[in-house]
Amino acid sequence: FDRARLCTTQLQTFADPAVLPVNPQPEPGGAFLYSVEQDQQRALKLLADVGVTDTNGDGVLDYAAADGKRAPLTPVILVNSENTFKVAVTQQIIADLEQIGIRATMNALPFEQYQEALSKGEYDFYYGETILSPDFDVRPLIGTGGALNFGVCQNGMTDGLIAQMRAAGGDARVDAQRTFYQQFLSTMPIIPIAFTRGQVIARGGLIEGYKAAPYSMFINVKEWKAG
Repeated sequence: FDRARLCTTQLQTFADPAVLPVNPQPEPGGAFLYSVEQDQQRALKLLADVGVTDTNGDGVLDYAAADGKRAPLTPVILVNSENTFKVAVTQQIIADLEQIGIRATMNALPFEQYQEALSKGEYDFYYGETILSPDFDVRPLIGTGGALNFGVCQNGMTDGLIAQMRAAGGDARVDAQRTFYQQFLSTMPIIPIAFTRGQVIARGGLIEGYKAAPYSMFINVKEWKAG
């Protein structure tokens, strides 16, 4: 799907496309921001490699189901219905997936029901958002037993690489980060889409000297002056 377009449209330019869970995107992350056409071709090849193709010419990819018959690839994406931005992004993702023959649908639920469905694993994909710590600690998302893992990622290698990356220093840390990023890109335990940017909107001329900072919109309040 078109991360850049999602950022400039549904996310109203207050976001930057991402394929790695760190900002700004380092190499090899930046190098993997392919064009949409390249991304689509890579996706189709990866799917074909595991037997997911359009065998009957109906425009929908299908796969070998447990009963031996071919079944259409029609995943359901869970999303919080109370957030219009998330619903809009999910709708665009569905449209992008349909271009390569994946006919996804959306299950939009109120936030409490959305959380309940997540905790029970009642989804194929879900669209979510979290605020990472300043050191971009991804253990809650993909670490075994992480609070936001929801039982999906159980990979001892991932746990070990994260631990090595966080424990290393200097050049060793750079090497450990590169190793983790490469492993992340090869397995994609989660699919990063973008890093969003917070915004503060005030009437023109209301305040002079206002400077926000991460985690603190009132950091220099003593320096504010009426406009």
